[in-house]
Amino acid sequence: MKKNILSQNLALAGVCLLGFGGTLSAAEGLSGPLSWTTSGPLVHPTANEAHPIVAVKDPSVVFHEGRWHIFATTAGSKGWGM
Repeated sequence: MKKNILSQNLALAGVCLLGFGGTLSAAEGLSGPLSWTTSGPLVHPTANEAHPIVAVKDPSVVFHEGRWHIFATTAGSKGWGM
């Protein structure tokens, strides 16, 4: 049963991708090979006694009124939070 549901979901995802672009080819104007550099984690859990978080999920970064704000879901020993 689980395998059948997975197959259906993969098929649906393929139909959605093809419906939006027609093909799954590389974007026009890009030539390879592409490369990039990366830093360490920019958002990571920092626990303290009041906030015993162990993970950060789906961060959103917003610039508002001259300041940067980060909103994310957290997971910790007390459950989920924001």
